[in-house]
Amino acid sequence: FVDRTFNLRTDVAGAILEFLLRRQSADDPVFAHFELVPDRLPTALHAPLAAFPPGTLQLEVGIQTWDPDVQARISRRQDNARAEANLRWLREHTHAHLHVDLIVGLPGETLAGFGGGFDRLVALRPHEIQVGLLKRLRGAPIARHEAAFDLRFDPQAPYALLSSSTLSFGEVQRLARFARYWDLVGNSGRFSDRLPVLLGDAPFARFLAFSDWLWARSDATHRFTPQRLQQAIGAWLAS
Repeated sequence: FVDRTFNLRTDVAGAILEFLLRRQSADDPVFAHFELVPDRLPTALHAPLAAFPPGTLQLEVGIQTWDPDVQARISRRQDNARAEANLRWLREHTHAHLHVDLIVGLPGETLAGFGGGFDRLVALRPHEIQVGLLKRLRGAPIARHEAAFDLRFDPQAPYALLSSSTLSFGEVQRLARFARYWDLVGNSGRFSDRLPVLLGDAPFARFLAFSDWLWARSDATHRFTPQRLQQAIGAWLAS
């Protein structure tokens, strides 16, 4: 079951959740995937969300950026404190699998700014953090910022960002590799024992350093077996 706007109306969201919960059974579980508006989680939804058994509920949460100035530029209204509190509550009180996104290259966001947002999100311990490059789709409102922030996009699909006035081409490429390696290491679930050690008390800075090191040693972002990644993590930690 998929609904991408389910929590915009509490009464409808509650009815959907109760409908699914009534049909849950150990022999034939119902799996639900919702896209959650991060700063809207009425208390009326707490009990039904907490009632879903493990492995039956996934929540996709679009943060995109924590920077209020960048949020204003892209017309994104988000109460960051409330969004943070809601993510923390979901992580601590439900079995929901939390898939949260950040976008690289939004107008005006710097490497350091993105890194600070990544660290803030890591501290909330979502199960997956999707790091995606900004893309220019035909007719998308991001086009109004192209001149002011010198947004340059690949002319070939999927039209990903190449550089901006606040992110050089080299920085965008570093972050694209960071995103790929994060999927392999951070999001895969295979390295849960090593990941806290790898990230330490500076998750973005340390994982970016690991990403740069892995790229320099391998010149590749694909064809990594879990064993090879395990060896690479061990070698980096020992270096």
